[in-house]
Amino acid sequence: MPAAKSNKPTINTAAPTGGLKRKRADLSASEILSFGPSLIGISFKHFNSDINEIWEDYCAIDFYLHELHELIKSDGVPTLSLRTLTKPSRLKPQSKRRIYGIFSRIQTKANGQRAFVDAVGKFEDFFARLTYQVYIDNPGKLNSLDADGSSDDPKRRQKVISWILESATINEILQKIIEEKVRGIFYGNPIDLFKKDKAHLGFGKHFENNHQNALELFREITARRNVIVHNQGRIDRKYLLEVPACKLAIDTPLLVDAAYLETSIYTFKELAAASAERVIISSYSQKVHQKKGRLSKILGAITSASKPAKAKS
Repeated sequence: MPAAKSNKPTINTAAPTGGLKRKRADLSASEILSFGPSLIGISFKHFNSDINEIWEDYCAIDFYLHELHELIKSDGVPTLSLRTLTKPSRLKPQSKRRIYGIFSRIQTKANGQRAFVDAVGKFEDFFARLTYQVYIDNPGKLNSLDADGSSDDPKRRQKVISWILESATINEILQKIIEEKVRGIFYGNPIDLFKKDKAHLGFGKHFENNHQNALELFREITARRNVIVHNQGRIDRKYLLEVPACKLAIDTPLLVDAAYLETSIYTFKELAAASAERVIISSYSQKVHQKKGRLSKILGAITSASKPAKAKS
């Protein structure tokens, strides 16, 4: 049986210098901090590309389903023969009416929901990578994360002892501790990541003062994602508690149309760009507008372009 694919971010611990790649262990503390912003820029570039592709895929599927509908109607393409999920399996020709129903289901439900859930995942992956980069470059920040008293938990102490015994180097131990911390930041209220700077990335009051609308959108986006994944896309009591402004009744289906998906993607871009910018300023003592190259261009362009409209329930 093949091994399960890990969802853990793959971190590049090498840093380019003069066309060569040097291992992290060979870098000085000042060199590590100087390379951090560039690695964050690369991570942001990949996130931006991935989330743009999600939008492109959604639009392409939606457009060509309309075109295929007309072609099937005029016998311009052959109709589908579907392999049944029975034993023994057999090919079952599908009527035009049946195919139209499949297209309708994809357009009204599956296409939007899949794109939306994928987009949420890409944003969370970027934020995890960003947090990992800050912790690995600034290990002292881990001290501020133990205010919850988790270090006093006997099970956690035993886990840390096991890591120490199983790891070959201090860096390996540090990576395991950081990976656990990064997984833990997504538990609880997602707005706390920004309003309360739960991960201690140096956000301060920046999001509360400058991105309040995006935070409210993100609150509803996260609640909708949970409903889609865990409650067949229908409103439950937890959703109404997390989105008190919602006037819809329990069990009402929440769909993801093009307008909602677009708003969600702009929200992710705005929060990702602002997070990267604040981290570079607070953790690496470099102002984005003073740093030459693609990082400042990407962040500047996305930040200025990210003006999402209010999401509709």
